[in-house]
Amino acid sequence: MPAANVPASDLGSYQQAARLVLTHDLITATRPRAGTLDQVLRWADQLTRDLREVLGYTLIATTRQVRLLRRLDALDSTQTTIFAKNGKPFDRRRLAYLCLVLASFQRSRVEVSLADLVRALTPAANAIDGLGFDATQTGHKNAVVDVLDWLVERGALLLSDGSAESWAQDSERGDALYDIDHDIASALFRPARPVQHLTSAAGLLDATLVSAKVR
Repeated sequence: MPAANVPASDLGSYQQAARLVLTHDLITATRPRAGTLDQVLRWADQLTRDLREVLGYTLIATTRQVRLLRRLDALDSTQTTIFAKNGKPFDRRRLAYLCLVLASFQRSRVEVSLADLVRALTPAANAIDGLGFDATQTGHKNAVVDVLDWLVERGALLLSDGSAESWAQDSERGDALYDIDHDIASALFRPARPVQHLTSAAGLLDATLVSAKVR
C-alpha cells in the first residue's frame, strides 16, 4: 500500500514530494528551485518503494540529484515535452545532437570548450545519414546552442567563460567554456539497454511490456 509508513500528519508533505518527482525530469539543489531537493530526499526511501511497487518505476536519488526512470511501453508526443527550450520541443536534429554531445563527455575531463564539443560532434553527426553538422549553417549552430542551454539549465554543464550565442554568431572567434557535472549528465540519460545495442527509438521502450503486448 502506498505511503504505508507515512504518518497522517506528514501525508501532505509526502504527496507533494511525489508530485515533484512525477512532474520534473530532474531535481537538483537549484532545480526547479532551492529547497526542492531536500523536500524530496526526506521521502526518498518511501518513494522508491512506492513508485517501484505501484508503477514499476525506478527512483535514482543521491545527495545531489533525483531522477525518476519510467518504464516506457509506448512512444507518444508527451515524452518530447521534457526536451524543449522556451516551451518549444526539440526537433529530431536537436535530440540527435543532445545524444551525441552527452556521448562525447569523458569522465577524465572536468571542463570542455564549445569548440572541442563541436570538433567531437561534427564527425559523429556527419556519419549519420540525414543528420550532419555544418558550422556554416545557422540552423545547425542554433541547434547546438539549444542543446547546450538545455544541459546548462539542468546543471550538467556550467558556463564558466564565453558565450554559446557569440559562437553561433561567429564560430571562428566566439567560444565558450563549460564545467561538466558527470553525475548529472549520466542521470539525464539511462537507457534500459546499451546505446550501441539500439537500432531505433523503439529500442528505448521496456522490452518486457512490449513483448507482452505483442502476444
